[in-house]
Amino acid sequence: MGYALVIIGVLLVGIGVWMVKGSKTATIEEPASTNEFVSEQKDIDANLDGADENGTENGLTESEEKGRAFEEYVVSHFNKKYFTLKEWRGDKYYEGNYAESNRYPDMEYEFSLGDKIVSFAVECKWRSKFKNEQIQWATEEQADIYRKFEKEKDMPVFVVIGVGGSPSDPERVYAIPLKVLKLSIAKEDYIRDFMREDKEKNFFLDTENLLLR
Repeated sequence: MGYALVIIGVLLVGIGVWMVKGSKTATIEEPASTNEFVSEQKDIDANLDGADENGTENGLTESEEKGRAFEEYVVSHFNKKYFTLKEWRGDKYYEGNYAESNRYPDMEYEFSLGDKIVSFAVECKWRSKFKNEQIQWATEEQADIYRKFEKEKDMPVFVVIGVGGSPSDPERVYAIPLKVLKLSIAKEDYIRDFMREDKEKNFFLDTENLLLR
């Protein structure tokens, strides 16, 4: 009887050790796949704006916060004497629900000088740097939405791109007519002519050539 109890005890101990090892193995493997997914997602985010998706104190992701800061920079360079901000979209959403207009360009302006009145839209993009001498300013889907907006609203759209520095003080600023951007990726040489010589000056609308300078 005593030998039988000893054998049963050894078997129970063996089973317990096996269960603990199996539990540890499962615990180790699961986070590894999760970490790989998070790493891949951060790489995708970085391809667009060089930012991660960590939440900030105001509830925005770091990417959204940087985008907002650059929008504020752009708005601050429109003289209210000549430019009236008619629309500034907030990109608000909840549990996947958002207004369709959130997909349109960030801002709509009305320029007025004498008897000249022109409405136009602005999409703002900040990127930390050029990669391989080019920049992805939008996805193909986003670019198509902006082109559709421009056609349906009969309103020129300008893509203002900030590169380098910080969103609130970019190193370089480009003001590019959407019609010039045939692709969602733009080469540095291709957009060089649209770089603002003095990024601290206020924007001016060339109504004859429909250029934002």
